[in-house]
Amino acid sequence: MSALTPSTALLSELRQLIDGARQRAVAAVNAAQIVSALGRQLGAEYGLSWSAPNLRLYTHLALTYPGSVIVHMLYAKCCVWQIKNLAVKLSPATTCGRY
Repeated sequence: MSALTPSTALLSELRQLIDGARQRAVAAVNAAQIVSALGRQLGAEYGLSWSAPNLRLYTHLALTYPGSVIVHMLYAKCCVWQIKNLAVKLSPATTCGRY
């Protein structure tokens, strides 16, 4: 029985997938570190409403409802715990459990 060898095209495609996944992982880690650093600094200057978990919540809502007037009104009129409660009700359970 001869050994199976993958085609060059298949190897090339898998390498591209792996390299792309690595780049996305590095970008995600860098973004998380930036949000954490911003949260520490803004939280110290402006209070806990600007902590890293809240910044992630604000980002999640802005990405879920891009350009939404409702999101802007929420930020202006509601406190953080009201926004968190609303996010839990509006978002899929898998994405908002981390807030």
